[in-house]
Amino acid sequence: MDSNGIFQDPYCKRDFWENKLSEKSHAELIKCLTDFEKFSVAVENDFRIVMSASRAKVCLEVLENLIRQRTSETKNVNQGDLFDRFD
Repeated sequence: MDSNGIFQDPYCKRDFWENKLSEKSHAELIKCLTDFEKFSVAVENDFRIVMSASRAKVCLEVLENLIRQRTSETKNVNQGDLFDRFD
């Protein structure tokens, strides 16, 4: 993948990790974050890549953002249920 003479590593792109990780449940995402080393080894084996520091950084950021997003969505749904009970 060459863009104006600059190599673009697809595994360093947020979009790649968002697509792969968004398929996982909230519990699976937390498990991946909790044992990120084990998750990194599994990713290396699945994609046959080396999880470099830059790849791991992007992956970890996306993982954390997805967990935050899902946690926020869960809280919003639970709050809605709380207020619906009193209507």
